[in-house]
Amino acid sequence: MLEKLGFRFRDMVDPFDAGPMLDVPTDEVPLLKLTSPRELVRTVAADACDRTGIVSMMRSDGEFLAVRAPMLIDEKGRVSIPGEHAEALRVRPGDELGVTDMTDGFAQAPAGVAAGSGAQPEKVL
Repeated sequence: MLEKLGFRFRDMVDPFDAGPMLDVPTDEVPLLKLTSPRELVRTVAADACDRTGIVSMMRSDGEFLAVRAPMLIDEKGRVSIPGEHAEALRVRPGDELGVTDMTDGFAQAPAGVAAGSGAQPEKVL
């Protein structure tokens, strides 16, 4: 799966788990290329959303949180998500989020990534 995302084996073994060490330049990861910063403008009901994707937040302490969420992107490029997803991310209107729009069946997304709408908030590690 990682090789499909552009990772390559570097002829080294991880000293902690004895697994292969893989790496990739960050700017070459397809999923990251599809992610853009967007301002959270408000929370909305899930049935008001017309898109779905991955919404993420990098906290000031370095903690990374992400949820698969229904979303609405306005004409200014700002995003709205359901309140329960905003709570899971611990965000409020005005915060900047990472948004990966996966509505169109992952046509541009890497293979092996699954989509869904109306997902329950879940922490992604």
